Amino acid sequence: STLMRSSAASDVYKRQAQWSDSEKAQGQYTKLTGDLKGSSLANGVVKVNGDVTGNYEVKTAESDDTQATAVWRNDTVVFSVTGTKNSVVSVYQLFPL
Repeated sequence: STLMRSSAASDVYKRQAQWSDSEKAQGQYTKLTGDLKGSSLANGVVKVNGDVTGNYEVKTAESDDTQATAVWRNDTVVFSVTGTKNSVVSVYQLFPL
């Protein structure tokens, strides 16, 4: 599914998808993060109840450091948020990882 939210100050586009198993989700996460070519803003592991269930990566856009993308995987679900750097950073920081 795709959720798009916009305001006069910024645009944030969120996409999410779920797979039947974590290996397929990991494959999509690897592809999406491999496509990110900008500067790294953050990365790490996703934990649920103390157990590692995935990873996240946040990078600026390669051609415009005011834009960014965050991608994270939580077991069988992969999320991607793209938009202004400040908005993307806010979204991934507010989303429980």
